[in-house]
Amino acid sequence: MKKENKQLAKKLKAEALKKKKQKRILCIVLSVVLVVVAAIGIGIGVKIANRPFTLKYSKYLTDDGKIKDAVMADYVKLADLKEILSVKKDDVIPTEKDVEIQMMQLISDGKKLNKEKDQKVADGDYINLDYVGYIGGKAFEGGDTGEKGTDLVIGSNSYIDDFEEQLIGHSPEEEFEITVTFPEDYGNEELNGKEAVFEIKINGIYELDLDDEKVKKNTDYKTLADFKEATAEEMRENMLRSTLWTALTEKCEVTGYPEKYISNLEDVLYKVYEQQYEYYNAMYAEYYGGAAPWDSMEDYYGMTKEELKKELRGYAEAQADQAMIAQMIFEQEKLTVSEDDRKEYLESYGYKATEYKSAVADTGKGYIEQGSIIVAVTNYLAEKVEIVETPEADK
Repeated sequence: MKKENKQLAKKLKAEALKKKKQKRILCIVLSVVLVVVAAIGIGIGVKIANRPFTLKYSKYLTDDGKIKDAVMADYVKLADLKEILSVKKDDVIPTEKDVEIQMMQLISDGKKLNKEKDQKVADGDYINLDYVGYIGGKAFEGGDTGEKGTDLVIGSNSYIDDFEEQLIGHSPEEEFEITVTFPEDYGNEELNGKEAVFEIKINGIYELDLDDEKVKKNTDYKTLADFKEATAEEMRENMLRSTLWTALTEKCEVTGYPEKYISNLEDVLYKVYEQQYEYYNAMYAEYYGGAAPWDSMEDYYGMTKEELKKELRGYAEAQADQAMIAQMIFEQEKLTVSEDDRKEYLESYGYKATEYKSAVADTGKGYIEQGSIIVAVTNYLAEKVEIVETPEADK
């Protein structure tokens, strides 16, 4: 195999593993499977050709989107919804810096890298950096940016604990070292629980570089002001939904799971992981030639089959928690799914509003209706939210 192909293969593997294991709070609002796709960082299309597999999405769901042969009150203890509907302002209103960073990420040429040395990296900054990681004095696979630079928002929890925090206070062009410890369950036997030293170089701090012309060229908006307002509004909506579901999953108690339903979710997740593995194999072979350097799914994911099953169970339970809590609220509040709810779900899942029949053919009616129930519950709760000032102690 050519040297450059080996390097690319290593990069693909490291990138997939890193994305899968990044620590971040996921907003599981619109779709059970979309959450997993986001969590493991893959781009598998929704409309999978294997119909018997896709119909497993709806295998233990009724046509109206509820879990078959299960009474939610037997599994879910709801928290006081009034408490959940009282949210802190700082949790649902983005800062000016947050909005600007989102705009820079949406428009690739909407930022410039400020390399002035008199700056100091602060929490919330959008930076570019290079690093090389060492364990026991030896560089390890996936721990090197190759001096090509990588972007990072400080405070995003994109890296392991204490990595981002140790960048704060340093300046562009400064070179320094930080020490971190990988989690015991990081998912890579060579890294699990190991202390690592990273050589860091801050390349610069990004600044917004947008005007009306760039906005018109890259978006459907005519002015920078309109684009900024729309971006802030979308962020507020996403933050509100994320805050609601974080509170619901933390404060509502799920005491157990319908066994057939949860087992089926695990099967679906295994197939998603399998498709990711096959996708990278095919991509490597098509574009770079030769067989990929990983020998099996276990080798690719850096974990044993037992470890993979344990991880899949965790994902399955997280998805089931959301679906079951949503169904409990839906039934308790005597809600119905509107056409707008269903349209919102379909569009979030990659379909046009008019493609309901096509979506049902791909995944089964129960799955589409279950997703629509989650949307209906989310919209119902969002309309009842009371935003309160964040206490000084929490700021």
